[in-house]
Amino acid sequence: MCVLKVMGWKKDNMKRVYMSMQRSVLDYAAPAWQPWLSDTKKGKLEVAQNKALRLVTGQYASTPLEAVRLEADVESYSTHSKHLCAIAYEKAVRLDPESPNTLGVQH
Repeated sequence: MCVLKVMGWKKDNMKRVYMSMQRSVLDYAAPAWQPWLSDTKKGKLEVAQNKALRLVTGQYASTPLEAVRLEADVESYSTHSKHLCAIAYEKAVRLDPESPNTLGVQH
């Protein structure tokens, strides 16, 4: 991301690169592994996102995170993670009860 900033990329293009390259990696199978992450590991995911968003928006380290997220139009990663887990749970609950895919869901 730093290289893109030095090359003079626009904010929208840098956000697209972040969302497609870094965020997609963080989101891969997120409902399966993120609920069991320790608070320390969740904090590291937040820090990674915050660094990328500061590069995208060009904000200083002293700028409050909420202002950076608002400018980038990106929610906190913990909120995003909870959203992904809720969607996965709802999909699993709506499956046919006889389906083998519902083994991990308690009704």
